[in-house]
Amino acid sequence: MPIVPEIDSRKLRLVAARIKNVDPQIRTELIRGLKGLLQPYANDIAKDIPTLGQPKRVRGFGSHRGRTAWSPVKASVFVTPGGGKGSVARMEIFTSPNHAALKIADLAGTRGQYNNGNYSRGGYVPYLINGQGQDMVSALTDVARLSANGKGGRFVWAGFMKYRPMFLDRTVRTMNDYAAKVGQRLVD
Repeated sequence: MPIVPEIDSRKLRLVAARIKNVDPQIRTELIRGLKGLLQPYANDIAKDIPTLGQPKRVRGFGSHRGRTAWSPVKASVFVTPGGGKGSVARMEIFTSPNHAALKIADLAGTRGQYNNGNYSRGGYVPYLINGQGQDMVSALTDVARLSANGKGGRFVWAGFMKYRPMFLDRTVRTMNDYAAKVGQRLVD
């Protein structure tokens, strides 16, 4: 499940696209620097997610096979200054592409509104209909509560928000260093 922190990218993307023509090495240095800076935070978010398949954690996750099996949590960082759709960097916290247990556990019980096809009565109903999944949601809540007043994930988003102040501060400093190098090379 990707987590996409946005860092005011409009100006950086414009500068990065222009600087690429002046000195492509600066852009390469920025990408390498931001990836190196953000990857440890992404790894920490992934490490903080409990292994729900262990006995006595959440009943059922350990015994599932196939698509709903729990697999190791991994993290990747992607940096795309001058490209992408609005973000300069993003973190992805995920398990095997064939396994959905992390997504299910992370978002189970969120307070989203989903279309039930009945537009004559407003068209939307709460996610949990007739108590479906309440036992699983209760068991997951015993492990970790949902974040963002019930709208954010209990593991990935909560972890992102925990580390956000630290990595944003360091990211801004890294981008300022990048801007200084750009300015210096333009003057030289």
